Amino acid sequence: MNFGPRGRYEVDDFALARIRDLPELTKVNLGWTNVSDAGMEHVCSLPSVEHLKLCWTDVSDPSVPQIKRLRNLKELWLQGTRVSAEGVKDLERALPGLRAVR
Repeated sequence: MNFGPRGRYEVDDFALARIRDLPELTKVNLGWTNVSDAGMEHVCSLPSVEHLKLCWTDVSDPSVPQIKRLRNLKELWLQGTRVSAEGVKDLERALPGLRAVR
């Protein structure tokens, strides 16, 4: 499911709550949206996500524990977020085989 880049003002944490109704999603692109750490609660409830793009969102280190729940995650795009280098290392340790792009 692709929400960006045109969706910058169309998708926010409140609107993202509906994503829980799509547990089979494997690819989620939230780049350039108004999603923050609060919205990650909804995204990280999806058990099948393998590819997640969060580029240029307000996601930061408090989302790291939630992202670690995505046991099938293979690729994570974090350019322009506030996830620190240490947060990325923590994700890579918790999710072997993860390719994190920062």
